[in-house]
Amino acid sequence: FVIDELCGVYLEVCKPEFAAVEPDLSAMSHLKVLCFTLDSVLRLLHPIAPYVTEELWQRLGMSMEKNKNSILETPYPSTDGLDVFEKDRLVGEKMNQLLDVAQTTRSLKERLREAVGKISNLSVEVVVGSNEEEAGDLYDTLTTESHLLSKLLRTEMVQVRQGSVPKRGLVASCCNGKAAVVLPLQSGLLDAATIEAKINTFDARRSKLEKEQLRLKDLLVSPAFLENARTDVVQKNRDKLTKLEGQLDSLKISKDTLLMLLASMED
Repeated sequence: FVIDELCGVYLEVCKPEFAAVEPDLSAMSHLKVLCFTLDSVLRLLHPIAPYVTEELWQRLGMSMEKNKNSILETPYPSTDGLDVFEKDRLVGEKMNQLLDVAQTTRSLKERLREAVGKISNLSVEVVVGSNEEEAGDLYDTLTTESHLLSKLLRTEMVQVRQGSVPKRGLVASCCNGKAAVVLPLQSGLLDAATIEAKINTFDARRSKLEKEQLRLKDLLVSPAFLENARTDVVQKNRDKLTKLEGQLDSLKISKDTLLMLLASMED
């Protein structure tokens, strides 16, 4: 909860308001919610990590707000009186749709970064199908809450529209297939020659890693090696093989990303 929902979502949405020179009522409201949540989380964790939670609780000024000298003097959090915070089902569904779009976009950006490096000023399109009534509801949600998407993705270059998915760019479906996130391949951003050169580089690196992978596999099934080598040496080679296989998986994902981009250029 703390890492994903509180930090990854709530704080990302609130940051622009907290950074304002003159915070408005909305920012103050968000700050109260944040303080309430942090206080509850620290009290929940106190039995498990007493020293750290006590220190954080004091540094955040909770002792003055609660008029207590120590977190030990505060009651353990309960759900009593929290009915007002009960989630509205429809609001929850809409928020999950926004988070799905945001997570899909982040994953696509990470794939692109791993494949070709960081690209500045990259726009994002969210394309919603126009054939289903439910898709129309999704389009209304995404357009109405597009400002939240911009905050979650830290960019103002987010466009939501209905229609067909463009042929050029990196694409991934989201929201149970009712929409797709597109990182458009803008003219001049990447060319076929650059992508093909990177694919050749990945192939060469993959070939080198696969030879090392084969050597390690043969070594780790060799009776002579297993009988004579120290336990730590055997384990070191096993760890090396595991790391190498992870690198090969990453190379495959990056190459698949480049092939997808190349195919979109040829269409």
